[in-house]
Amino acid sequence: MVERKDLTRKDRVDATARTEVNARDAEWSFESLSLVDHPMCPYGSFDVGDYLYLTGDAGWTQLDQLVRVTEIAVDCVTGNMDLKVVST
Repeated sequence: MVERKDLTRKDRVDATARTEVNARDAEWSFESLSLVDHPMCPYGSFDVGDYLYLTGDAGWTQLDQLVRVTEIAVDCVTGNMDLKVVST
């Protein structure tokens, strides 16, 4: 629900509502991911060029996306892994 007191005409309300719904229905597009070592995605189980399947709860919608890894950077101090990806 969006509350906007500045919208007083029905045509403006309809147009704004359409814009909001379209934004929420848009397909997710990812450019990067940050990972920590996890049993479901352990380090060394993927490499540049591999495809990863992302799934999960993103608040108002479910993630269900396939991405291709294009670059991997590992922070040796924290153990975090940053991936550059392309949505497919």
